Amino acid sequence: YFSKDTVVTGLKYGSRIIFSTAPVRVNPPANPGEFDYAGYLANKVIYH
Repeated sequence: YFSKDTVVTGLKYGSRIIFSTAPVRVNPPANPGEFDYAGYLANKVIYH
């Protein structure tokens, strides 16, 4: 999450972002019928 008053507006394709922690993999749904957030992100072509 980036607040709107940061330098986010200056980001463009190819920009590098340095994080203070490692990304954590999103767990698959644990219950039948539960929202599949990992699948949702994959549909948006967001992986790590």
